[in-house]
Amino acid sequence: MSSESTARPPRTRKRVRLLAVALPLLVALLAAEGVLRLTRFASPIGLAYQTDSIQGHRLRPGYRGWFRNEGEAFFTVNSDGMPDREFAKTKAPNTFRVAVIGDSFTEAPGIPRAHRYTTILERALTGCAALNGKAVEVLAFGASAYGPAHELLEMRTHVWPYAPDVVLLQLFLPNDLRGSVRELTGGGQAPYFVRGPAGWELDSTSRRMSQRPELVRALESQAYRWLRTLHVVQAARLSRRSMSLPAATDTTFGFEAGADWQIFVPPPSAAWDQAWQTTEGLLGVMQAEAQQRGTRFMIAAFPSGIQVHPVIARREAFIARLGSNARLDYPEQRLAEIGTRLGIPILDLAPRMRTHAESTRTILYGFPNATLGLGHWNADGHRFGGETIAHWMCASLPR
Repeated sequence: MSSESTARPPRTRKRVRLLAVALPLLVALLAAEGVLRLTRFASPIGLAYQTDSIQGHRLRPGYRGWFRNEGEAFFTVNSDGMPDREFAKTKAPNTFRVAVIGDSFTEAPGIPRAHRYTTILERALTGCAALNGKAVEVLAFGASAYGPAHELLEMRTHVWPYAPDVVLLQLFLPNDLRGSVRELTGGGQAPYFVRGPAGWELDSTSRRMSQRPELVRALESQAYRWLRTLHVVQAARLSRRSMSLPAATDTTFGFEAGADWQIFVPPPSAAWDQAWQTTEGLLGVMQAEAQQRGTRFMIAAFPSGIQVHPVIARREAFIARLGSNARLDYPEQRLAEIGTRLGIPILDLAPRMRTHAESTRTILYGFPNATLGLGHWNADGHRFGGETIAHWMCASLPR
């Protein structure tokens, strides 16, 4: 008998053992996938995004799926990657168009589109006397984890083709500041700007990402998209995220995942000071580019849930835990100073939302299936926020 023939049985036995392990695992995964699909489990964290060579990530055009992590809604993305209905790029005559650029508050996957603040803003602006009967279109350009760098690139790449009359930037300072500096986020594929000889420009890592061969980017995007279509992958990612929340996430006192307490005190480090400087620089660039196109640039500053919590004791306990130099209004006051220097109209929603929450005992943030009082706007928050922004914007328009 040859040596080749005597070597076959061990290899065969090894393959049988591997198959005995792999087959039940494959059956279990297929069964789990089937159960998750039958129960309509879906998460935009897993499915709704694709890699983007310019912005790192962006909503995937044509996505459709249920979102139940915070609130519940059937979330859809239009053919141009916007969490909104379809819009023609060419603006119809006698139409006033507002482009809203923002993060997960504007994306709002857990809120039905009819109840989002951008839809409410569109309805409320329709009766604005300054528009002289023009039709109103409010276009939402938002994606989770976007900050000023993403939003500047979104404006350049996707917003200008729609020729808006107003660009409204939705800022959420509790994490937008951190997102402006690579040192505070750990990097990843997000874009970052640094001050260069010619002004604010993409840093070297961001430039290398945008210069990767088109074929490589396409293959990566396709592989990413296919992998994220597996519901078991989505469930694993959600489980991993829930187990890795930072220790500072203490909802009893108002600490929340994804929000930074450092914004309520003067910059505690050089990196945080740089975050303020970079954010101001990028806002100035957005203002200048809008002015060049004859477009009005405005900012709506969204507070965190603890800043407008209707229970005063909760707010006081939170701020006392941060120290004597902490103030709940510190970020908005500093942003107001930036707006004055740059000549940008800024709406500070915090005092208005706080007064409304206290007087009506209404919780504007959170959901029964998440955490009430913290997180993102619920339907009451969207309604109050949309109407407030509309009133402010209408009052600021020339008559």
